[in-house]
Amino acid sequence: MIRSLLFLHAQPGRGSELLRILEGIGVLAVASQQPGFLGVEVAASLDDKDDVVVVGFWASAEHYERWRAGPVPAQLVQQLEGLLTTGPVNRVYRIVEAVS
Repeated sequence: MIRSLLFLHAQPGRGSELLRILEGIGVLAVASQQPGFLGVEVAASLDDKDDVVVVGFWASAEHYERWRAGPVPAQLVQQLEGLLTTGPVNRVYRIVEAVS
């Protein structure tokens, strides 16, 4: 299993706007239609309200890469342009061990 982490840092005081954009463009609903998509979480930092991470759960790296190659991730970056202090930072991890 794969986890994708997309780190987003909004300009000061604009974290709630960032969350509204994520909700408004429906990226999470669109992702749920992608083959190999298992789930997603959007988390806002307790320490810094302008810091958001989107955690995706994928069946394989190949499924995630197909998603990244599609149009929606690029549209998301365009929508967030001018709102973030730095570009989005994307990391992908292979799950080695998990406990529930």
